[in-house]
Amino acid sequence: MVHRVDFTMTDKTTMYGRYAMFKQNEFSGFIDNSPYAGFDTGQTQLNQNFLYSLTHVFSPNLIADSKISFNRLTLQQALSSQQPVQPTIYFNTSTAANVNGDLLCLPGYSCTTPGNAIPFGGPQNVIQFGQSVSWNRGKHEMRFGGQYVYTQDNRTFGAYQNAVEGLESGGTSGGLTWGADNLMNASSGWFQVVVDPQGKFPCFRDAAHNLIINPDCQITLPATQPSFSRSNLYNDMAFYGQDTWKLFPRFTVNLGLRWEYYGVQHNRNPKLDSNFVLGNTGSLQQRIADGRVYTVAATDNSPASPVGGLWQQDKKNFAPRIGFAWDVMGDGKTSLRGGYGIAYERNFGNVTYNVIQNPPGQFNSNFSSSIVPGTAGSQALFANNLGPFAGTGVKELPPPSLRYVRQDIPTSYSQSWNLSLQRKLIKNPGVGA
Repeated sequence: MVHRVDFTMTDKTTMYGRYAMFKQNEFSGFIDNSPYAGFDTGQTQLNQNFLYSLTHVFSPNLIADSKISFNRLTLQQALSSQQPVQPTIYFNTSTAANVNGDLLCLPGYSCTTPGNAIPFGGPQNVIQFGQSVSWNRGKHEMRFGGQYVYTQDNRTFGAYQNAVEGLESGGTSGGLTWGADNLMNASSGWFQVVVDPQGKFPCFRDAAHNLIINPDCQITLPATQPSFSRSNLYNDMAFYGQDTWKLFPRFTVNLGLRWEYYGVQHNRNPKLDSNFVLGNTGSLQQRIADGRVYTVAATDNSPASPVGGLWQQDKKNFAPRIGFAWDVMGDGKTSLRGGYGIAYERNFGNVTYNVIQNPPGQFNSNFSSSIVPGTAGSQALFANNLGPFAGTGVKELPPPSLRYVRQDIPTSYSQSWNLSLQRKLIKNPGVGA
């Protein structure tokens, strides 16, 4: 469903406004479908946009244009109201198992897609303001301007909120046979879930790879699950200038320069954000050995990040643009055109959002067993979503995997260039007899 409203008013000042709305409800089973009752899930979308622009003609050679827009983009992929958070059981934790091409599905969410996770989504608010001035003077058509973009990304991503439980033994792959044996013997080869680390960091290992256990890396059981939602904020801006210069009657040059700044992703609660920071001196191996995980803001267990955020600011994003157009014969029928430019774009999406899974905001744990299923010491098949973190007492936090964004990550960019020769062959093309 789409709604749109436009309005304009014209004189020396032109105003334009637009409101648009898009709404869509995708049926249950669109995102997840399962032969087991209550695990089908759908998706809803509600996108709204408001745009207002103001153009003022100061003179035939000087025009100013102002624009402001607001977008609210909401995508929701929620869990079913019929089934609570619980482990999803897989024969394999990497790909869906199948027999003669038919997928095998066991109880739980996303039963045929081990790499997927829900819930996912939330409202994203984007406010953008732009200002430009066009000025024609002699052989020059010049344009200057800038923009500011504020983004508030309120997003939930339940990666391993529903525990992933693999029947196939970890470490030593036993294939579908081992998985079936594990199912019959109520034992598993892999269990992975996210828990709240209670503000603590995992235990370290010594030079012999033995775990050093102390109260600073132990949590009280039963554990709980952390927040899987973040409100990440971004402040971006750009300034540019360009000149279309008619250097000769048959030769035009385009010259431009744009500067982009993409603000470092920061959460409303900076104590939940953390990233690994390399040591300062020595070889890369030594810097890794000397590095550690810091929270963006200081906590009881961590000083503030020495780089001032999840990563360092990048203020060197200068993007030159150059192009030309040449009327080769002077008759307007043959043209040679070329150009080169650099364009920057924010490092966005899962590349940076997944730091949500770093301690002390979250702890992503996994437990595996390579023991032959059904024998002494094999890992139990957990019915509780917290697995080894249910029960009572205390439990150490073993070293987890880390979602690392390099502290000096450059802004992503692309370079493009082109050269084309065009010739008009037909007079008044498209006109029939």
